Amino acid sequence: MWRLAPMPTSGDDVDLVQLPSEPRAPLSAVRRRVGFALGLLFFIAIVVYLGRSGYQDSADNQISSLDALYDASVTVTTTGYGDISAVTANTRLAALVLITPARILFLILVVGTTVEVLTNQGVDPTKIIVVDSNPAVIDLATERGFAAIRGDAARVAVLYQAAIADATSVIVTRIATTLRC
Repeated sequence: MWRLAPMPTSGDDVDLVQLPSEPRAPLSAVRRRVGFALGLLFFIAIVVYLGRSGYQDSADNQISSLDALYDASVTVTTTGYGDISAVTANTRLAALVLITPARILFLILVVGTTVEVLTNQGVDPTKIIVVDSNPAVIDLATERGFAAIRGDAARVAVLYQAAIADATSVIVTRIATTLRC
């Protein structure tokens, strides 16, 4: 079991204590993600519709705006029935350069949302303090609702500031090459 020595009196160990901003409402976050997903879907549909002369439809060989939207939804979800396909070099290039990255972003959005929901179940961010020397990590932590202290977690004064003596558990994400107290 670790015991902390009395808190040092030097004031230069802790750079910044940053409290979380007002957390976003869950419904707002869902709306933003759905909007982004729909934006990707319509982007793909527009790419398909603009290049419709280079696509082949097994039903009637005509690509309507509904066909383009249908193909976008089938493509973005990686279902790929094959009833509408790119047949020219230009449309295949557009699929490679424009549609594939959009599909990847869509999958990241879906997987990221799922992971966030699963990892946030039962986690109360108000009971967690993030300690890091990187300002970007501190900003990200406070955006996600965590209190954060910018400082070196290898310093006793920083750990006191984080109230580590009252913590039930500690997660170490980086280990310094030397422990400074």
